[in-house]
Amino acid sequence: MPALEILFIKNLGWLGFVIMCVLGSIVAHIKAYETANVEWSVRQHFWGLFRRLIYGTMAGLMVYQLHIEYQWSGPLSYVATGISAIFASDMFDFLWITVKAYVRKRLGLEEK
Repeated sequence: MPALEILFIKNLGWLGFVIMCVLGSIVAHIKAYETANVEWSVRQHFWGLFRRLIYGTMAGLMVYQLHIEYQWSGPLSYVATGISAIFASDMFDFLWITVKAYVRKRLGLEEK
């Protein structure tokens, strides 16, 4: 067997996670673009897609760790990775807003 084939066979699981992270991030970007109901520039599309790829990758790594820890099957893990990548930007934005409000409240910076 050629070395390249062996490399692909050994890393096939990772390839599935990468593909699902990218696809989920693209779907999340399209969903956000349709929800915005405003025309975006190429720059906004680029940085929005880049941000969602980072969020989707973080969510995908979390699912990958669960896959390793709890011995999930491959197809279940790939579906969970895709779904988590789609909703990762919403979740991380929600966490950012919540933590920021909590810190502002604890530091007394909130207007009353």
